[in-house]
Amino acid sequence: NRFEEAEATLAEAEPAALAHSDEHLCRDYLAARYAALFRGLSRPDETLRMLERAVATRDDPGIRHLAAGYQADVLVDAGRLRESVDLANTVLDDTRADDASLLVCLATKGQALIDLGLTRSAIPVQTTLRSLAARGVAGSGRAGMVAALQELQCLFYDGRMTDLVTQLEAYAAALADSRDDAERGLVSMSLG
Repeated sequence: NRFEEAEATLAEAEPAALAHSDEHLCRDYLAARYAALFRGLSRPDETLRMLERAVATRDDPGIRHLAAGYQADVLVDAGRLRESVDLANTVLDDTRADDASLLVCLATKGQALIDLGLTRSAIPVQTTLRSLAARGVAGSGRAGMVAALQELQCLFYDGRMTDLVTQLEAYAAALADSRDDAERGLVSMSLG
């Protein structure tokens, strides 16, 4: 993996990327930096500081919303679940929030609610994720899979093993011919 190399390059480009007038370039930068720094290198504190700098540098809601979604995800990983839900809700409650930010916040909020044991509260989140995926919202390709996996977690946490096995078998059958390796792999791990 080349996350160290990617992070070094991205860190060097931070001032220029955050100062750039193109919001899409800045959003792409945040996505890449978040992936390298947090997902690739597991550096949550550095990730949070980078996201805070992005919000402080940019005065536009799109960047603030996306950064909040990523921050909420880092908080889930740190076990700061209530904070994560509250932060995700600031975006989800804002009518100006774009679809990409909504997707990140919905997936993160759903996971936080499940981890809090609030599985019934996670159901509307999963429904919204599925709705975005069904509408073909840009970037929602895996939203349906995230909702399905969260549903499986809810069934497990609620002790509904018969329903869980039935759902897993249905997903396994549906994914047998899937071209999405990540989706097949995640469901396969769930099946054991």
